[in-house]
Amino acid sequence: MLNTEMLDLACAYRTTKSGKAQDIIHSIYDQQYLAKHGEDNFYVNIEHFLERSVMLTTLISEHGYELPCHTRTYEHTDIVFTNEPLVDTLTKESAIYGKTISVLSSGKSQNICGEFQFGKSGYDETIGYCSTAFLSCLRFYENFWLENKKYDNKGFYNDNIVCALHVPVIKNSSYKYISQPYLINYYVCSAVNRNIVSRKAVTRLKDVNKVMKERMRASLKAMVANSDKTSKRVAILSPFGCGAMGNSISSVAHIWYELLELEGWKKYFSKIVFSCNFKETAVALKMFENAYESIS
Repeated sequence: MLNTEMLDLACAYRTTKSGKAQDIIHSIYDQQYLAKHGEDNFYVNIEHFLERSVMLTTLISEHGYELPCHTRTYEHTDIVFTNEPLVDTLTKESAIYGKTISVLSSGKSQNICGEFQFGKSGYDETIGYCSTAFLSCLRFYENFWLENKKYDNKGFYNDNIVCALHVPVIKNSSYKYISQPYLINYYVCSAVNRNIVSRKAVTRLKDVNKVMKERMRASLKAMVANSDKTSKRVAILSPFGCGAMGNSISSVAHIWYELLELEGWKKYFSKIVFSCNFKETAVALKMFENAYESIS
């Protein structure tokens, strides 16, 4: 069933320094968790969810998907900017039946779910604390995260995308277990680390935005290809590669605008949510929203 993944999970549990991370890993390992509904406590079995999510998780190259000939498009796309907790956004979107919710990582690519195992806070870490994405991603730890640790390619890392499909979210934004899990698709690809490029390959700084754009486009294509049969297609996007990776909020906002508005990727989604979950969330959100909208 999940023998290999569970062995890896047990090893991860022993080396994890975060209580929040250990708690979610323990529940994944047990394939169940104790939830509360009203005055009642009961166990929620997630064995089937875990097996299906691990089985459906794939590793593709940035050219790995072609869209079906008759891919659904939408006449109108809602675009929303928010700094509310990421899981609150996911919970709201999951409340309407018939949606596929796709979440793009923040671009960190050397540890699964960012610094999740070390108790850090952040966009990818939140996914780790509140869902079973860690287990699904373990399947390609060596081929993606470990490879990026060994060979940073002078800050460009590798071009692959981890597509973790049908990942159950099992906690809310307060890290309390929920009585009814819901599913998301979680996509991880490497943002270019502009800071490392500046140190190791300064002549390639001119290539950073081009590579970023190619990977962001490939992520959108993967999201669309993996959700073609649903009535609503929702993308949760991040200011990909900002913060510690050294890419400016304005440059990333400009790339998203070019992809969504000028290349027309917007029409493949019924809703796009830019989740700007920074430490200085209000300021960063306004900067990102202004940079995006100033181009139009």
